[in-house]
Amino acid sequence: MDRAKCQRHRYRACCFALCDGAVNWKDVLADKAAWDTVVWFGVIISLATGLTSLGFIKWMSAGFASMLTGMDWMTTFILLGFAYIYLHYVFATASGHVAAMYVPFAAVAIGAGAPPLMVAVCFAIFSNFMWGITEYAGGPGPIYFGQGFFERPRFYKINFVLVTASVIIVFAVGMLWWKIIGLY
Repeated sequence: MDRAKCQRHRYRACCFALCDGAVNWKDVLADKAAWDTVVWFGVIISLATGLTSLGFIKWMSAGFASMLTGMDWMTTFILLGFAYIYLHYVFATASGHVAAMYVPFAAVAIGAGAPPLMVAVCFAIFSNFMWGITEYAGGPGPIYFGQGFFERPRFYKINFVLVTASVIIVFAVGMLWWKIIGLY
């Protein structure tokens, strides 16, 4: 089934649920967590789209490449890895982040001398870590966050610590393993 047809089926199902009385409009309006999610996604998607269309991503990648010129590949690779993770705060979703940043960051790391396979694997792992860094990073995040178990500052602090620890573990264990298997 093509995307447009699938979307029409969803609209019909929603309309049927409203018309049939299974869901009433007051219930829809009362779901504050859902509306909070919709508003935040709209704002953040607009921001990410604007940054990309204005050439910010290309400019930032070129800036990273020029700042890191002259450093050894290991330092460059580690700095880019951390930057790749934490720049996620300016993107609406992990998919948008990966689409905009993976190739330029990988190209800078490989250009500095990092082994291509190691760069590809490491950035792929980090692309999964981003799902935990913000409540809007991936599919289920807004739903979990919207339940109200955590206030936003506490949520960010906890996830910042967890993601940072995970990145350090990947670099420490990964670099040792990749050295043992001969990737560098």
